[in-house]
Amino acid sequence: MTRKSILFVFFMYFMNNIYSQNTCDTLKWQCTGMYFCENATVVDTLPQMQIDPSIYPDLQFKCVYKNMSNQTYYVGEELTVPIYVNISLKDIGFIGYVGIPMRVVLDKDIIPLDTVTSISDKSNIHQFIFDPIEKKYGDSWYNLIDFCRVKAYVDGTTTDGRFSDSIYYTYAYSTDITFKIPDNIASHCIEKNIACFPNPASFTLTIESKDIIIENICFYDILGKKLKCIQVEANKAVINIDDLPIGMYILKMATADGILTRKIQVAG
Repeated sequence: MTRKSILFVFFMYFMNNIYSQNTCDTLKWQCTGMYFCENATVVDTLPQMQIDPSIYPDLQFKCVYKNMSNQTYYVGEELTVPIYVNISLKDIGFIGYVGIPMRVVLDKDIIPLDTVTSISDKSNIHQFIFDPIEKKYGDSWYNLIDFCRVKAYVDGTTTDGRFSDSIYYTYAYSTDITFKIPDNIASHCIEKNIACFPNPASFTLTIESKDIIIENICFYDILGKKLKCIQVEANKAVINIDDLPIGMYILKMATADGILTRKIQVAG
């Protein structure tokens, strides 16, 4: 065996030894529930929920985690609580898991059997799931996704280090989410007939269609808060946006054929 081989074997032994010391094989936390939220307000438990994208265009999850250990976790302790979403596309099937990184910093002491909650960020759902799918397949996510298999768990804490796979997978919470196909969401061919420009925009935004009457246009921030609505009743609108801070926004445009959503960026 060469000197390099010996050093490599020693290095791998050293790293595996460190990893094993930092991996906890004892059950400390369990995810006991998952809920569907709208702006942090619980709408329903996920196992009972068929989500209508025309009412809830964003996914937001609230997860509940229970301290199953005999120890107290104190204020400032950090829990890593990722959500993994296995996505099934229509006519394609499962395309794999997408991990959404999340963490919780305790704002109070958690004694045994106490619970702590986390609420996912809507922008993370868009960044890690919706945007890549829409970019790759060229259609709106609600036209592409058949259902999602969602798994939530605690995979580590500041005190315990990282839990072993067998621990956090065994005590994860898993459920499937299905999507209702709404009648009032515009089809992708309609989307192609409406242009929004420039994007990014600084002072004004032009929204124009050759043959579709736009009834009204509403602006939402990335968290889903409605900022303003404008009546149009025409196939073209030039909208002053200098009252909007720099950032990303969601437009919802109502037409006789359905509701069209677009994402725009306001630049300085």
